Amino acid sequence: MKKKFIISEDGFTLSSILMLILLATTLLFGFITLLTFYNSYNIKLTNKKTLDLACFSALQILLNNENELEEKVTVVKIDSVTVKLVKSANGVFTEIESTAIGFNDSSKIKYLIANKIEPPFNNAVVISKDRLRAAVAGKTSITGNMLLTTDKVKIGRITGVSSASKDYLDGELKINENIETKLLDERILLSIFKYFEINENANYISNNFDLNATTITKLSSNRINVIEGDLYIRGNIRNNKKSEKCFISVKGQTTIEENSIVNKDMQITSDSSIIVEENVNLGDIILATENKIEVGENTYGKNVQLFAKKGVSISGSLFEYPTVIGLYTDSDEESNFKNKLEISSSIINGSILLVCSTVGLPKNKSIITIDDQSKVHGLIYSENNADISGYVNGIIYTYSFWYYKEPTEYINWLVNVNVDSKKLDTEFLLPVGFKGINEMAILKETWTN
Repeated sequence: MKKKFIISEDGFTLSSILMLILLATTLLFGFITLLTFYNSYNIKLTNKKTLDLACFSALQILLNNENELEEKVTVVKIDSVTVKLVKSANGVFTEIESTAIGFNDSSKIKYLIANKIEPPFNNAVVISKDRLRAAVAGKTSITGNMLLTTDKVKIGRITGVSSASKDYLDGELKINENIETKLLDERILLSIFKYFEINENANYISNNFDLNATTITKLSSNRINVIEGDLYIRGNIRNNKKSEKCFISVKGQTTIEENSIVNKDMQITSDSSIIVEENVNLGDIILATENKIEVGENTYGKNVQLFAKKGVSISGSLFEYPTVIGLYTDSDEESNFKNKLEISSSIINGSILLVCSTVGLPKNKSIITIDDQSKVHGLIYSENNADISGYVNGIIYTYSFWYYKEPTEYINWLVNVNVDSKKLDTEFLLPVGFKGINEMAILKETWTN
């Protein structure tokens, strides 16, 4: 039997027409849905940018209002957006968390805040020792001004060391009899060592602890984590979008093992030494110890703060801005009088600090030493001695210079000191806590050298 097909007068079946209508309707609906989604996405993106801008604008208002900056929590209204600003300490910087709340959306941005360079840090070299008698020898070259307590500076001679050029200073010699010997508020550093107020709510972990990408889930983000033994950090530990800052108090030694990558918003205090082995990558971390910090070769750091009470040694490493390396000397204990902050064959972009509980004790030999294979871009601040033979693009502020050529110590002899304050990047900011320096700005993590 032959099948018969019913054909319309126009040559199409009714089912074909319905199929075409359905297809056209589906395409139109899909297009409308896509257009609605695109417009919704653009609106959400625009709202997010508006909230981000409100976060930044509120921070600028806060920075321009010194009284408001003293408050821990501040609320600012930007047009129709409410912004809450919460201030907290982040090592020797200030962290401000800015949260903007809008219609069905919010934005949270964290900023690091630090001090702008103001006098006396607009000089290349500052020596704060009163009744100063200084000498210059070797290949010393200073570009920028020198601020001293007297004008008694001469070209000196040391056997086996070349004489300094008469033109060693490209700048002015300025005199102030009352230069502050202790310009940094030591409570800033002490609060870092004593940051954790451990209580019964702490997250206690017995014995030693191996911290890696898997075991980090055992740590609490809203409580202090107490390791009642040694801490070993290994592998690859990184921040993610939902990361909160992690606080760890270690009752033993802390070791960051070789070839590890630790880019985690984390603060660790340790009762014993902190060892950073070779080929380690560090970022967004604060390490503080009651003992010593030792950093192995080929370590790379960015936005890293290191603090110790017995000594710091860094060799063959690179630390990008805004690095801070600090050594605190408790002058009540004579065992601390030989404390050293030693930098060898390394590049440091940031601030290097030696703080003493008492300045000017004759027995105190604590010192910052930077060898001739190193380079510092930023600030060297010492409340005791400084032995600097590397290149410094920035500022040296010290109580006293020190140089040794067997068998003699040379006090306040600038030997092979090379400082150029004009090469200091204009974006460089100081740690908070220096007396009389209150103008603050947002700390940027990178610049072009």
